[in-house]
Amino acid sequence: MTAGESRLALDRVAGAGSVKLLSSSATALCSPPCVASGRVPRAITWFKSVGFEVRWMRPLRLQRTQIPELWESLLPTISQRRVDVASALLTAGPAVLLGLRRPTANANATSYLLDLKGSADPLAREEGSLRSHLGAPNILMSLIHTPDTSEDLLRELQLLVPRTDELEEFWRAMHTGDTRGNSLPLDLSGDDPPPPITALIVGLRLRARLLARLADGASAAFARVIGEISSAVDRDLEAAERSDPFDPLTALARYRATFEPQRDRLLRAIAADVTTADLDERRRLACGAYVQLESMAAGEPFGFEVLTARLRSAGVVPNTWECIVLASEWVTPSPQRSGRELAQ
Repeated sequence: MTAGESRLALDRVAGAGSVKLLSSSATALCSPPCVASGRVPRAITWFKSVGFEVRWMRPLRLQRTQIPELWESLLPTISQRRVDVASALLTAGPAVLLGLRRPTANANATSYLLDLKGSADPLAREEGSLRSHLGAPNILMSLIHTPDTSEDLLRELQLLVPRTDELEEFWRAMHTGDTRGNSLPLDLSGDDPPPPITALIVGLRLRARLLARLADGASAAFARVIGEISSAVDRDLEAAERSDPFDPLTALARYRATFEPQRDRLLRAIAADVTTADLDERRRLACGAYVQLESMAAGEPFGFEVLTARLRSAGVVPNTWECIVLASEWVTPSPQRSGRELAQ
């Protein structure tokens, strides 16, 4: 897609000042997980702290056909699996597009924001970057997208705001601060309750639900083992949910520092608990899902399709957000901080 209509709208609004207006303008696309988890107000506060004015806001629903064009420059370098997961993530719910103006600076606003946004890779980000500020846990769950250049801004704006009158409304807001055309609801608090965006919390919640399923109809000996494992999972879940949601790598490192796998113990207990064939099959599938979730928590490879199939067969059906978190972790796992970094 070219940026022709977007540039024409800019020229109609700003005339001879269009070059300066484009240079001082930027956009930021807050992804559906960013919106649902209530992080948009935090992003807006950060934008203001680095000299941007939020002059235009618009909720939108991305379509799968838009994702390849949005990621036009990246497509030749990434796998189709990653594109598929990103498409599911970006179309899972409402997104919010922000129009930003940095009127007093000489530097190009889009380039300036690109530098401050931070890498999609959590370990490569500066501490005060936008993605660090928002607590983005892995490469795909990076929460926010911004164009790389002013030309990309024009191209992406035409993709996301295709109507000519809305493009002109955007550029008028950038030019004069006129925000009368904004249609964003005042409530930016996200879903209630907000969905977790880290694999640590999603995995622990699913493990707790699997253990509850396994305990149904269990013998006294098997129920005792399940109860002990459940107590450990509940303690880990409580600690994870109390941790700083904007520092997911520290929470993950603390968890892994004391992590004691229970999968072998669970497998032995199930093997010793002989029941009906049908019940044994359901328990086998639940146990297989539990093993996959422990592998994920430990930073080991796991299979997303196998995991979700076993969860559903065991009667523990992950919701849309849980599937997205699991898929993002499958494609781009959360990195492990070293013990030295954790101690600092």
